[in-house]
Order: sequence, then C-alpha cells, then structure tokens
Amino acid sequence: MNRARVSLSSALTRSARGAGVVLIAVTAFIASAGVAHADTTLAQAAASLRSEDPVFVAPEADPTMTSAEADQLRARIRDSRHPFFVAVLPASALVKNDASATLQALHAAVGLAGTYAVVVGPSFRGGDTKVSVSDLATAAFRAHSSEGVFAVLDSFVVEASARINGTIPAASSAGATADSGSGSTVALLAGVVVVGGGGLLLYRRAKRKVAGQTAAVRATVDEDVTSYGEVVAAINVDDPRLDEAGRADAQRALDAYESAKASADQMARPEDAQRVTTALEDGRYALACVQARIAGDAVPDRRPPCFVDPRHGPSTEDVQWAPDGGAPRPVPVCAACSTTLASGQMPDAREVTVGGARVPYWQGGRAYAPYAGGYYAASGMNMMSMLFMGSMLGGMFSGPQYGGGMGGAGESGGGGFSGGDFGGGGDFGGGGGDFGGGDF
Repeated sequence: MNRARVSLSSALTRSARGAGVVLIAVTAFIASAGVAHADTTLAQAAASLRSEDPVFVAPEADPTMTSAEADQLRARIRDSRHPFFVAVLPASALVKNDASATLQALHAAVGLAGTYAVVVGPSFRGGDTKVSVSDLATAAFRAHSSEGVFAVLDSFVVEASARINGTIPAASSAGATADSGSGSTVALLAGVVVVGGGGLLLYRRAKRKVAGQTAAVRATVDEDVTSYGEVVAAINVDDPRLDEAGRADAQRALDAYESAKASADQMARPEDAQRVTTALEDGRYALACVQARIAGDAVPDRRPPCFVDPRHGPSTEDVQWAPDGGAPRPVPVCAACSTTLASGQMPDAREVTVGGARVPYWQGGRAYAPYAGGYYAASGMNMMSMLFMGSMLGGMFSGPQYGGGMGGAGESGGGGFSGGDFGGGGDFGGGGGDFGGGDF
C-alpha cells in the first residue's frame, strides 16, 4: 500500500524533551470535565441518530419522555417520510451553555440534511437545514410545554412535516378568469417540466457525487479491513499462554473482523464507514490485549488509536502539536510513531483517495468524517472535539452535509438564535423555548 510522507509544513516535529511537535492537522481534546461530558453525550446522540434511529433519549435527561412516548414519536417520524433527528439530553450536554449552539453542534456531528430537534435540560430548540421551521418550534413549545417533552416534540414533528411535505401554491391569482385557465395551465405545466427537469439533473449529479465518494471511502475501508484481517488471522484462541480472559479478548478481536467485514460489504453511503471503523478500533484494542497477555505484559489501557495512522492500533502516549498558527494540544501516537518522532524523523501518515490523489486522511474532506469518527468516537476524541478545528480542515469534521453547507446568519423565530443557516433558506436553532427548569 502506498503511503506519502507528511510534508514539512504538515509534519510532526518535536524537541529533545518532546514539547514542540507541529503538524498541520487537526483536532482538539476538550479541556474541562464539563465540556468533555457534553462532548461525549453529543457524540453518543449523533452516533445513535446516524444509525437510522431518529430519536435519542439520554438516560439522565431531565425533563424527558418515556420509552413508550419515544416509540410513538418514532412512528410519527416514520409516517412523515422525512428525515428527523431528535435528541433529549441532560443539561450537562449544553454547548457553550446555549441550547441553540447545542442544536447546531448536534447537526454538525450527525452531518445529514433534515429537521433537528433537541431538548437539552429545560430548553427546546428546533430547526431544519433547508426549510424555515423556527416559528413552528416556538409555536409547539408555547402551546404544549405544560404537557411535557413528548407533546412539544410530537407537535413540532407534525407541523414541520406538514410544511415540508406541503403542496405547491396555486399559480394563478384570485382575480384570474375562467378564460385564462387553459393558458395558465399550459404555462404552469411548462414551468413544472422545466423545474422538474432541472431538479432531476441536480438529483442525478448529487447521486453521482455521493456514489463516487462512497466508492472512494469504501476502497479505504476495504484497505483497513484487509490490513486488520492479516494481523488477526494469526490469533489462536486456544493458545496455552492465554487464560480465560485472554481467550475472550482473542474471540472479541476475531468477532470485530467479521463485524467490520460485514459492515463494509453493506456500505451504501460514506457515513456507513463509521460502523466499520468503530468495529476495527474495538478489534485493534482487543488484539493489543491478546498480544500483551501472550508476552506476559500488563493489559494496556484503553486509549484512542494512533492519530498518524489509526491502523497502528491504540496509542501509547500523547504528544504536543498544533496546526500552523494554533495553540499546541495533546494528540495520541503509538510507540512506533513516538520513536520516529524522537529521532527527528517524520512518520508516514494514513492516506486516502480524493479526486484521484492520495492525501492524509485528515485532508480527505467531509466524506471521510464518518471514517475518522468511527475510530475516535469511543475514546472521546470524536466529532464534537474535532469541530473546534473544523475551520482549519475545510469542514472535514463537520460531517458530510450533502444537503447543504454552513452559511450565514439565520432566522430568529423567537429569539436567542446566534447560529447559521444551512442553505436553501432554512434556519437552524431559532425556534423553541425553555421548560422553566423542568417543571411540567
């Protein structure tokens, strides 16, 4: 497999004491425990919502809704035939102590077009990536907040679905005569043909683009699965040096390969790569445990994969590094990469294919965000923490927003909106209100 060396401007370097490592890339660990908890909760919610379950309810959320109510909401969403992403989170999941920022962060972590709704602590916010629904979120809250979380969310889903799936307004004015009906009908039909044809062309282009991205990401995923399979094939579950716990680790490593391979075979879009790399990350750790037990060493701590190349397996230490012009931050590296850096050399980075060229995976763009996210989500080095460096990466870790990109100022729809819209005239984070501390 070809690998390219990281260029001088993007390479890791460090002093004799290991304090000055520099790399043009990527991510930030959350410093405070409170923000880290929000980060983890949002990552869990995003992973669940990406798995085609449209409703995520955190166990510690308050106010909340019952399991039966959540199932009713899921049924309502299925009937709408529109993508909804609903999360009920504890107040500790607030981003920047702001419900609207939390909604936008959730959208960025999920990275898909659709309608989003979040109840975080006593606050509710709703928005859509294309259609203005902030007024509907505010109206749902004002009408039903006294009835509880489910009533508000159910009303919002119903009203947003009606607006999004509504009929086209009449083309003629109220003063049009019957005699003009024929001409108006012809003009309307002609317009429909033109608009329909243009829409079909755009749809086909978007479909081809996603297909191309999926093929490239699938090839990358296949490389990772094959690489892991070659290593895991040497595992002997019956190795006499393994005790019961060791055999369990060995079986887990083997199962992870089967899971990753099956998920890779079922890939239909770039975001499906996250299931593959999540399995590979778990398998790599189990494999490291097996190798340690066979060698008579202590089982390693669960750490994120090596950032330079996640296929290296769990990292062994953090090194300080920074994007050009940015503040240093800890980044995990494996023992081999640490040794390479200590010698003043540059480790080879994991490469992916973008536009026919091989580039480091952190430069792969939004299509590779789920690929990276699967490797790091379990350790807390996930999509949300990467958002802090998203602008320097051209939005890589903001998710594959096939339905639109982050834009400018959005609509207020009830106040408190300080985020952006996502194209197509939509709003994000504008509607909603506060439940008044959770008293229903």
